[in-house]
Amino acid sequence: MIIFAVMKDIDTSERAGAGGAFQIITLERDGEDVTDRINQGIHFASDDALKEYLAGVFRISEDEIEIEEIETD
Repeated sequence: MIIFAVMKDIDTSERAGAGGAFQIITLERDGEDVTDRINQGIHFASDDALKEYLAGVFRISEDEIEIEEIETD
């Protein structure tokens, strides 16, 4: 299992009219910051949508991905 730790930005999606969605503030893969490898402007409707995106970016199976949320201050 590959663990992606995600800090979500829910507020920006709300202001953009995409309530319930989120954008990514930071992304770590197994403890390594990989935020620079993703498009932070995408609004995701769910963790499943995020998994689908990450599978494509990192060329791995969605089944291998586990999402852990990093709490914002």
